[in-house]
Amino acid sequence: MATSNVPHSKMPYFAYLLVLVPWLTEYLEDGHLATSPRGLITELTLAVILGIGIHILLSNHRKLLQQKAEMERLAYTDPLTTLGNPRALEEALVKEIARARRMDRFLSCIFFDLDDFKAINARFGHTAGNSVLQVIGKSVQAVIRHDMDLAFRYGGDEFMIILPEADKAQAYLIAQRLHQALSSLRPPVIPIRTLTASIGIAQLRPEQNAMDLLSLVDEAMREAKTRGKNLIFDAEDLEKDLSL
Repeated sequence: MATSNVPHSKMPYFAYLLVLVPWLTEYLEDGHLATSPRGLITELTLAVILGIGIHILLSNHRKLLQQKAEMERLAYTDPLTTLGNPRALEEALVKEIARARRMDRFLSCIFFDLDDFKAINARFGHTAGNSVLQVIGKSVQAVIRHDMDLAFRYGGDEFMIILPEADKAQAYLIAQRLHQALSSLRPPVIPIRTLTASIGIAQLRPEQNAMDLLSLVDEAMREAKTRGKNLIFDAEDLEKDLSL
């Protein structure tokens, strides 16, 4: 999740116009416009001062809007990877589930966890580990569908991707691209050959809410890790295994 567009309100412009236009109209109709050079200079000076004051007020208002938008962006952004944070994930998942049901569209998720990341931190230090996470964040942004998919760092070395209008087959293809991208990474801060991840995918089911879907795709990821790591596991296969 990158920087947000700063909202720009035009209400102050209208507010000032509502005050200035009637005043200026009444001023001209009453014939108050100065005829002497000194009076005209005085009125022009007052007009300039008034204009500068309005400009300052509008500029300050715009800065406040920008600061508010930036604070809101930071409240929903993981500072290390610039992906969404857990708060952003929870709100986005609820919103996307509601939209998928309203529009009768598919919705799928990818949940992945880096394999043996604790060993990286233990061997090379947390600074190197943080650098690896930053590289992972960029890789995630490179493989998702821009202006459509939503990526989040859920915590530690766990990541979540929401895939609007994607069924499990499309989710699997994106998971494969992610798997290949991670496998080809060579982070310069750590002298290891490859990074691997255990990846779970799940498609939204009619009876599920946000927490149900999150738990299911997390379960799929953990099953991938249990089966040897560096795998993609479909949550639907969990039920097949239970039925055997």
